[in-house]
Amino acid sequence: MVLTRLFDIILILAKNSLTFRGHRENLSQEEEYHGNFLAVVELVARYDHILRQVLDMPKGSTTYLGKSNNTK
Repeated sequence: MVLTRLFDIILILAKNSLTFRGHRENLSQEEEYHGNFLAVVELVARYDHILRQVLDMPKGSTTYLGKSNNTK
């Protein structure tokens, strides 16, 4: 279920020729901009409890949100 949501976000960004990455790729840092991909993931997580659970997982858990599979 989580991967389906992430693939949908990837397809939307790709279809609109938008970049994925920002300057910071770590959601635990309190920056306003993490890149388009993580910004959309955070937006969807506001309304989707499954994706919210992924973002709330403890550090070191596999979340599929970063290049090392455990970016938090």
